[in-house]
Amino acid sequence: AASSTTVPGWFASAANAWTRAIAQAADANQPGTVVLLAAVGMQSRVWEGVSPEALYHITRALTQVGLDGYARMIAVEAITRL
Repeated sequence: AASSTTVPGWFASAANAWTRAIAQAADANQPGTVVLLAAVGMQSRVWEGVSPEALYHITRALTQVGLDGYARMIAVEAITRL
């Protein structure tokens, strides 16, 4: 499987400490850490405050550690609230 630390396309330019941390947690198969970092990445009073880049990294990491259902719930919630 491809490493999540290798990010395709324009998301690569948005790399920062948080994106590297969530990718490394996913690569190490640490679902608890991924969930914690996902919560950190979604800290905003409104959904519009959560960037598409953050949602990409969150859903990718959750899927990679086997939490596909949570990734889908977050994606659906974000789409329905925009």
